[in-house]
Amino acid sequence: MSAEDTLLTCSVLNTRLDPHGGLNHRTPSVCCGSCGSTQKGLCLACSYGNEMNGRIKRVPKISGLRHPIAGPAGLLVIVFMATAVVASGIGSPDSRSDSPAVSAGRGQTCGVRDDGSIACWGDDYSGRATPPEGQFTYVSAGDYHSCGVRDDGTIVCWGNDDHGQATPPKGRFVSVSAGLAHACGVTRDGSAACWGGANTHGQATPPEDPFASVSVGDAHVCGLMDDGSIACWGNDDHGQATPPEGRFASVDAGGDHTCGVRDDGSVVCWGWNFFGRFAPPEGRFSSVSVGRQHNCGVRDNGSVECWGLRYRGSGPPESRFVSVSAGDNHACGLMEDGFIACWGNNQSGKAQPPRERFSPAR
Repeated sequence: MSAEDTLLTCSVLNTRLDPHGGLNHRTPSVCCGSCGSTQKGLCLACSYGNEMNGRIKRVPKISGLRHPIAGPAGLLVIVFMATAVVASGIGSPDSRSDSPAVSAGRGQTCGVRDDGSIACWGDDYSGRATPPEGQFTYVSAGDYHSCGVRDDGTIVCWGNDDHGQATPPKGRFVSVSAGLAHACGVTRDGSAACWGGANTHGQATPPEDPFASVSVGDAHVCGLMDDGSIACWGNDDHGQATPPEGRFASVDAGGDHTCGVRDDGSVVCWGWNFFGRFAPPEGRFSSVSVGRQHNCGVRDNGSVECWGLRYRGSGPPESRFVSVSAGDNHACGLMEDGFIACWGNNQSGKAQPPRERFSPAR
């Protein structure tokens, strides 16, 4: 089969394709029923069918795919040729192993429900916890504003807009990241776009390289490029915008430090090493999320570990997680049963999620 002339057809549950090859079993439901139009090796319209209520999601097409084989407990196993690779993950939200069903901000937390609507809880200063109606595929909670990607690819933001951070540009996007006073997103063609902020450090001026994902900190941004390397721009007073070399599976930017998951599953951090934020546990992780004073990661076995400054009640529960998001002084994670668990500072109820089912970014 060729990635150029073959439509991807599969029905994998509880499995996702890693952007650099192989399988990551921590993010559910990546493959779809069939792909429509394509661009740069990506399926632009794929239907999940009944398992995801027929919603649309972009997934990378696969080179060298032979055929699916039924695995244990109904899990589909995909057999690759020895030279098989996943095609470029440019512009695909699935290229982020930490695609959030939930996003923890400074005083608010937001998540995408199973039906595609957004729920936010916590401090509603400037309306940052009052999302608009409609169907969304992605959400990101920043300091005083939040942004989401609608089903049609347009971005809408709500909350404080004193620096234009809640006024996104027109266009079609696959992901968005909201920071302190600016935000960035990845368009469907893989380019990065940023808006808001005074741009005093160039944080709102991304390079013209193609990106799989971007993550916004206070005044710097880091992005995962399609070759697995990381590029950062903006404020670098603590080295937070000077990433190490090597291939990464994901990257996440915090206030003044950044962490990434290497291809081997290890976590590395750079920037301001305060509160022990540069001391991640050993072992393999599928994703990492960087908060202001602490970090959290999902291990390959689905457990969550956090490090850095700890707050009262800050320990994650003993459960299996799909994703995690670290905020200012709290964190929330999507459990495998679709419910969200939060821990840490619960000021204004930001660590008290509704008892509803949520979905990973689609």
